[in-house]
Amino acid sequence: MIRILFQLFLVMILPSILCAQSIKISATEATSANGMSVYTLDQGNKVELKSGSVRFLGEGAPAYDFSAVGFSPDRSLVGVVQNTGNEARILLLTPQGDTLNSFSSVSLRANDPSLAVYPTNTGHSLLRDNIMNFTFHDGTGVVGESISTGSGSKAGETVTKVATSPNQEVTVFYTPKIKQKGALGSKAELLFWLTIPSGVFSKMNRATLKA
Repeated sequence: MIRILFQLFLVMILPSILCAQSIKISATEATSANGMSVYTLDQGNKVELKSGSVRFLGEGAPAYDFSAVGFSPDRSLVGVVQNTGNEARILLLTPQGDTLNSFSSVSLRANDPSLAVYPTNTGHSLLRDNIMNFTFHDGTGVVGESISTGSGSKAGETVTKVATSPNQEVTVFYTPKIKQKGALGSKAELLFWLTIPSGVFSKMNRATLKA
């Protein structure tokens, strides 16, 4: 019964809230040659991701080094994570490459391939600092809720993926593969958020589906 409910959730509910995306890119000659590293932003602006650098296309447009890059659902914001060696620095940029905000976040491990950032249309951001740990920030960079989506499996699991509703009130964390007792499973967690007066997201409720 749980498996059936889980499959219905993936088919009917999850696609409707897949509005946030984060991109972690390792540049290769093939990627650079076929143009797949160029992305269109709001108002027709374009950005190129190449060799650890995000470069806004246009005369005099800036470039930034990055460890991870993410776009808001409406492509009006670009989130850039820079690993300073001790902690994450998050930049929120306009489609033209101007800096809207820059702030420090949590400590990071060096060269972590699971690092990702998910900016929202309203300027909030979600940082994934390893395969299962996430930290929310408000529009000014204040750290809000930090959560772990780990299953507790000693055999291992894949990187947790993220989807967010347009109003940022519901976040889905989905772990596609979990090894446990000689079998493969998966898990999705739904978080329902309440925005407190300061604008920082505070966890209100949490539900888990497993298959």
